[in-house]
Amino acid sequence: MEVTWAIICESAVTDQETNNISLFNLLDEMQLPEPPDPATEQSPPVMAAVQLLMVALFSRSDLERGEKEQARITINFPTAIEAQALPTFEIDLENAHRLRAKFNIAGFPVAGEGIYHFRIQQLNCDGDWSDLYEVPLQVSYLLPD
Repeated sequence: MEVTWAIICESAVTDQETNNISLFNLLDEMQLPEPPDPATEQSPPVMAAVQLLMVALFSRSDLERGEKEQARITINFPTAIEAQALPTFEIDLENAHRLRAKFNIAGFPVAGEGIYHFRIQQLNCDGDWSDLYEVPLQVSYLLPD
């Protein structure tokens, strides 16, 4: 399985007649209203009340052979905090050459400013996870007036 592309946005709409997708408010940078209490910088991430959507296009690694894989999205922090994994999902490419999928991310764990990496990972037959694709998101705080 391969990831052809993936993007983080605020919303997406699929046209029922053409199956074309429109992505709205693509995000490569996000400014949050205020930083968490400095005492929490070393503690677990604080949930920011934002709604994100990751949209990805998966395709077969071999066009002649169908495949079905377990996958997940992890959020990797700019600090040494351990990555957080979202629930696993199945990508079924048995009867299709490609599959477009949308993943709602309700609430965003924040652990300071920096570049967060959203990684799409595949479960290998040995039980380890391998990275398929990575989408960076720069997070900063709005400066007070």
